[in-house]
Amino acid sequence: GAADKIKKCRIASWFGKGNDSRVFVAGNPDYPNMDWASGLYDPTYFPDTGYTEIGADNAPIMGYLRQFENQLIVKADNGQDATIYSRTAAMENTGAVFPVEQGVAGVGAISRYAFASLRDDPLFLSREGVFGVTLAYGGAKAQRSTQNRSHFVDARLTREALAEASAVVWNGFYLLAVPGGRCYVADGRQRSGNEASETYGYEWYYWENVPARVWLEHEGELWFGTEDGRICRFQTDATRMSRY
Repeated sequence: GAADKIKKCRIASWFGKGNDSRVFVAGNPDYPNMDWASGLYDPTYFPDTGYTEIGADNAPIMGYLRQFENQLIVKADNGQDATIYSRTAAMENTGAVFPVEQGVAGVGAISRYAFASLRDDPLFLSREGVFGVTLAYGGAKAQRSTQNRSHFVDARLTREALAEASAVVWNGFYLLAVPGGRCYVADGRQRSGNEASETYGYEWYYWENVPARVWLEHEGELWFGTEDGRICRFQTDATRMSRY
């Protein structure tokens, strides 16, 4: 029965000491706040002791992000517990260890499918909009916080069915598709605000007739799958906005 703990997971991320040497998985509905680490360079093997309980069990792990040498574990918001945890990697006499520290509280993820890093800005989707995780140095240690990146479109975006939204980063854009064929697009080249203090937002575009349920960026081309099973690709032989 131990294999079912891994087979029921729906989230995966690479992480390790110095390089991406292990796969971490989470999203098992029977163990919502737990994740498991694979063997070294072997994602087919998960040791019995390679699990970690992340915070309270009534707030599930929603996804992973990378920030420098840390792996960020983002949970759903339960109104009580921290929502973002930070994992590091270290070597001890007994082998590799992956200590976890409690991080940010207050803003949690609402979709498992909207995690992506736009030009080194780790983004996730919450009920209040798209947020980035920032790192500020001051005092004895670095402090993480969350910053809203979508305030220009939040009035409309937050009325969407966000739990089923999915995102991808492609060509300097963060594309967020929501049910109904609508897509919100953040332009990584255009920021408004104070970049020095990380308190900035992106310029956003609003597209219709993009029935994307899942995304794939492959060799510079943007693909998506629809709810009814079609596979579509954005044009690459057209110029200007007509390619979209």
